[in-house]
Amino acid sequence: MRPRQPREHPPSRRRELHDDAPPVRFVRHPAHEPARRQPVHPLDRAAVPQLGPLREPPDRRRRPRRHAAHGEEELAGYEVHAAWRVTPAGAYPRRRGVRDSLHLPDDPMGDATAASHLLGREGLAHLLRALRDDGYRLVGPTVRDGAIVHAEIGGLEDLPAGWTETQEAGTYRLARRADAALFGYAVGPQSWKPFFYVPRRRLFRTRRTDDGFTVEADDAPPPKLALVGARSCDLHAIEVQDRTFLRGPFVDPDYAARRQDLFVVAVHCGQAGGTCFCVSMQTGPRATFGFDLALTELVDAPHRFVVEVGSERGRALLERVPTEPASAADRARAEAVVAATARSMGRTMDTRDIKALLYRNPEHPRWDDVASRCLACTNCTLVCPTCFCGTVEDVSDLAGETAERWRRWDSCFTLGHSYLHGGSVRGTVRSRYRQWLTHKLASWIDQFGTSGCVGCGRCITWCPVGIDITEEVAAIRAADGATATA
Repeated sequence: MRPRQPREHPPSRRRELHDDAPPVRFVRHPAHEPARRQPVHPLDRAAVPQLGPLREPPDRRRRPRRHAAHGEEELAGYEVHAAWRVTPAGAYPRRRGVRDSLHLPDDPMGDATAASHLLGREGLAHLLRALRDDGYRLVGPTVRDGAIVHAEIGGLEDLPAGWTETQEAGTYRLARRADAALFGYAVGPQSWKPFFYVPRRRLFRTRRTDDGFTVEADDAPPPKLALVGARSCDLHAIEVQDRTFLRGPFVDPDYAARRQDLFVVAVHCGQAGGTCFCVSMQTGPRATFGFDLALTELVDAPHRFVVEVGSERGRALLERVPTEPASAADRARAEAVVAATARSMGRTMDTRDIKALLYRNPEHPRWDDVASRCLACTNCTLVCPTCFCGTVEDVSDLAGETAERWRRWDSCFTLGHSYLHGGSVRGTVRSRYRQWLTHKLASWIDQFGTSGCVGCGRCITWCPVGIDITEEVAAIRAADGATATA
């Protein structure tokens, strides 16, 4: 009898078998798979009420536009992302159901020149009270534990008035501003990810009974959230996570439930952080989609906000708040604030042909260099607004009467993340860092049709040894094709 030969997988299905193998590439696009019947999640069988304002963003390859305030082309690098969209618009498969019931903004670009309003500080306080009266739980920036964090707030008084922060690689410090700006900072350590993809969640509990066991599901309805002060990079990050949890063959019911009835008050950035590079990733500093209302803060006297309407719900709420039409001067001032922020990014990343660059450099000596500095502490993945790795664990009580299954965040930097029977696939820090960066900036494009990085800079700021993703990419590009020597 002939011995059974091991199955030879095609190159697109091979996985890393040892540390020196190249990172996994997700090159099998769902559109190329043979037609098959897809299971339908129960959540897809019923209409789901308004799942928040996020939606397909406009094509990131938009043309440069001129700012009237300074007469120069905004971000010449806007053309460098041709490789991001690897499929034609609309070609990425979509399941009907939850995703199609999203509440969509009316204006895809949030045009500041159309129907802009002016809101004072008292008007903003009134707006937040109206949201609370409508049953929303307000979540916004506040000062806590030496940082500006996202947490539940009661109103205007809890916002970080007069506070900003300084950020550099491995450095974060609060600082006082010379004015009373409410949103005068870039981004804090938290994104909005923990409010939708919770860090630890019990899936179910089982109890022993005389004739077997019972299963108790955790199906308590989540609160109705209003995000206050959401930045453009984080809105892009939520849309990226939607691709993972809402647009695949299966819908995550908990994520979908937490995204329902979401109200977003966005803020166009008036200050860039020392590690921000959203301009390079075309994800900011101006929010262009995914909001009900968007504010531009003008701190010169009188302190005021130019408000853009992004949805009918936003328009209806604004009608209950004392406002006045924004003048042409106010609109020009708002555009100038955003333009100045775009010119003052703390970092840049050259994204030209970045997917091919990383794919052809799996043995670059820079991977050894960064591995000698990386602690594999997982900080970068924990603060990243798009990372979604998770694991499932079972726990039981000492008496053996109950058992629970929990889902919690995981990280590709942990040794156990790639554990298969017999050992871990990625046993070295070199292989794990290479996998993280290559997935984030290259194979994510094959997997989801977009980059996994939004340029928020959190991974740089909160790395304890100051590893800078923009520097690592630049180093690989500078010595393209180099290989490590033994």
